[in-house]
Amino acid sequence: MAEKSKWDDELEKLLKEYPMHPFRPLAYYDKHLDCIRVQVKECSYTEERINRFFTLWYANHSEPNNCIGFTIKGVAHIFVKMGLPKTSPTPIVKVLDTILKLYPEQTVNDTVEQIRGCFTSFLQLPVDELSYT
Repeated sequence: MAEKSKWDDELEKLLKEYPMHPFRPLAYYDKHLDCIRVQVKECSYTEERINRFFTLWYANHSEPNNCIGFTIKGVAHIFVKMGLPKTSPTPIVKVLDTILKLYPEQTVNDTVEQIRGCFTSFLQLPVDELSYT
């Protein structure tokens, strides 16, 4: 058996300081890309851009159309236009409802309905830290 290197010791120390935690569904604001990302399963995925607001994430290595997350783009504009709070957690469902009010076009409506169908139990996930200023 090979001897432990200094890198092995460093890695072991790092893992003790920052232990891994089980995956939990999450929603967060990516300020660099001005989007909200929602992920409900930990796996590799492929993204499909649906329209100007939504990108759906499909799990690789599983049954077809197994949606495990999505992205909402242009968040700062939506929040400013509708006067949504940027300092407190906002549930995903409120963001989706706001997009439908602002942009009632068919492709947006269809995508929101698809998201609601796939992510019913996750739509109350809060999006924290919407620091887009």
